[in-house]
Amino acid sequence: MKTVNITEAKSRSSELIALVERGEEVVITRRGSPVARICAAAAPSVPFDIEALRKAIRLQSAGHGPSSETLVRTMRESRY
Repeated sequence: MKTVNITEAKSRSSELIALVERGEEVVITRRGSPVARICAAAAPSVPFDIEALRKAIRLQSAGHGPSSETLVRTMRESRY
Protein backbone atom coordinates (compact mmCIF):
# COMPACT_ATOMS: atom_id res chain seq x y z
CA MET A 1 0.00 0.00 0.00
CA LYS A 2 1.39 3.35 -1.02
CA THR A 3 0.88 6.46 1.12
CA VAL A 4 1.05 9.99 -0.31
CA ASN A 5 0.07 13.43 0.92
CA ILE A 6 -2.62 15.46 -0.85
CA THR A 7 -0.19 17.70 -2.73
CA GLU A 8 1.72 14.70 -4.06
CA ALA A 9 -1.55 12.95 -4.99
CA LYS A 10 -2.62 15.98 -7.04
CA SER A 11 0.65 16.17 -8.95
CA ARG A 12 0.99 12.40 -9.51
CA SER A 13 -2.65 11.41 -10.01
CA SER A 14 -2.10 9.59 -13.32
CA GLU A 15 0.77 7.58 -11.86
CA LEU A 16 -1.29 6.70 -8.77
CA ILE A 17 -4.24 5.59 -10.90
CA ALA A 18 -1.89 3.33 -12.86
CA LEU A 19 -0.76 1.76 -9.55
CA VAL A 20 -4.38 1.18 -8.57
CA GLU A 21 -5.11 -0.44 -11.92
CA ARG A 22 -2.29 -2.91 -11.19
CA GLY A 23 -3.94 -3.85 -7.89
CA GLU A 24 -2.21 -1.51 -5.43
CA GLU A 25 -4.05 0.62 -2.90
CA VAL A 26 -3.12 4.25 -2.32
CA VAL A 27 -3.76 6.09 0.95
CA ILE A 28 -3.92 9.89 0.82
CA THR A 29 -2.95 11.78 3.94
CA ARG A 30 -3.44 15.32 5.23
CA ARG A 31 -0.85 16.44 7.77
CA GLY A 32 0.14 12.80 8.29
CA SER A 33 -3.37 11.47 8.95
CA PRO A 34 -5.13 9.21 6.43
CA VAL A 35 -8.15 10.89 4.83
CA ALA A 36 -8.84 8.73 1.75
CA ARG A 37 -8.03 5.40 0.17
CA ILE A 38 -8.01 4.74 -3.57
CA CYS A 39 -8.62 1.16 -4.68
CA ALA A 40 -9.74 -0.55 -7.88
CA ALA A 41 -13.43 -0.27 -8.71
CA ALA A 42 -13.53 -3.85 -9.96
CA ALA A 43 -11.43 -6.86 -9.20
CA PRO A 44 -8.61 -7.38 -11.66
CA SER A 45 -9.51 -9.89 -14.33
CA VAL A 46 -8.17 -13.36 -13.88
CA PRO A 47 -6.58 -14.88 -16.97
CA PHE A 48 -7.75 -18.26 -18.18
CA ASP A 49 -5.82 -21.26 -16.90
CA ILE A 50 -4.34 -22.26 -20.25
CA GLU A 51 -3.22 -25.69 -19.05
CA ALA A 52 -6.74 -26.52 -17.85
CA LEU A 53 -8.07 -25.39 -21.22
CA ARG A 54 -5.60 -27.59 -23.09
CA LYS A 55 -6.51 -30.58 -20.91
CA ALA A 56 -10.24 -30.02 -21.52
CA ILE A 57 -9.64 -29.80 -25.28
CA ARG A 58 -7.65 -33.07 -25.24
CA LEU A 59 -10.44 -34.80 -23.30
CA GLN A 60 -13.08 -33.48 -25.66
CA SER A 61 -11.17 -34.56 -28.77
CA ALA A 62 -10.86 -38.07 -27.25
CA GLY A 63 -14.65 -38.21 -26.90
CA HIS A 64 -14.74 -37.38 -23.18
CA GLY A 65 -15.61 -34.22 -21.34
CA PRO A 66 -18.09 -31.43 -22.04
CA SER A 67 -19.01 -29.96 -25.41
CA SER A 68 -17.17 -26.88 -26.64
CA GLU A 69 -20.25 -24.79 -25.91
CA THR A 70 -20.44 -26.02 -22.31
CA LEU A 71 -16.70 -25.60 -21.81
CA VAL A 72 -16.68 -22.00 -23.05
CA ARG A 73 -19.81 -21.10 -21.08
CA THR A 74 -18.35 -22.55 -17.87
CA MET A 75 -15.06 -20.74 -18.33
CA ARG A 76 -16.79 -17.44 -19.10
CA GLU A 77 -19.12 -17.68 -16.10
CA SER A 78 -16.30 -18.57 -13.73
CA ARG A 79 -14.67 -15.22 -14.48
CA TYR A 80 -17.57 -13.14 -13.15
